Amino acid sequence: MVARSCSTSASRPSIPNVPDRGVAQRDRLVAIADILAGIGVFALLAWSLVHADEPQFQGKAMTARLICFPIAVLLVPVLAWLLRGRHGPRPYPHGIGLLVTVPFLVDLLGNAAGWYHDFEHFDDWVHAGSPALFVAAVTLLFATLAVSSWIVWLLAIGVGSTGHILWELIEYWLLVRFRADELGLTLADTLSDLGWGLVGSVVGVAMAVLVAGPRASDVRGPAAAGTPQE
Repeated sequence: MVARSCSTSASRPSIPNVPDRGVAQRDRLVAIADILAGIGVFALLAWSLVHADEPQFQGKAMTARLICFPIAVLLVPVLAWLLRGRHGPRPYPHGIGLLVTVPFLVDLLGNAAGWYHDFEHFDDWVHAGSPALFVAAVTLLFATLAVSSWIVWLLAIGVGSTGHILWELIEYWLLVRFRADELGLTLADTLSDLGWGLVGSVVGVAMAVLVAGPRASDVRGPAAAGTPQE
């Protein structure tokens, strides 16, 4: 009985894994958006350098942005290049790259367009939206580990909250080092930013779970999905 079952399974022709056209098109659009977002960041950095004397860039520590933002945007490509070939071939993580790049793009666009001055709560939106996108990227990255989903969520929220605390410390350093008075750093502003950052971290995890949740058992590998029965 077992021998017949094994023989039948062995003689059954294998069906090639053909990617869904919708998924392929989505991945292509995400890749294009990732590339355009990166180009946008460097274009806006160049714009801020050329127009450094304009009022919307005064007291905003643009020098620090010119140094830090390219490093942050290039982090995903560099890590993908360093880890290439390990654990088998993997496609470039354009989705993670896009989620990491968009917060820097929005920040530069907000400064260039003067949205931080024109819209009272734009800073709150940035402090909530940026951690949401960053934590979503971290969640998708941690989802490749063979661990339980709740551990992935806690790790992602922890990394997001830690990152936001470090960002507030960097802002304080910019205030002291570059006299970036236009950042408007006060105790109330800092606590508000930390609160919005925590909300954004939770939202980011929820976003990633909604997108990758149905495929969680696939991306975490056989160790998390369970051992197939014989």
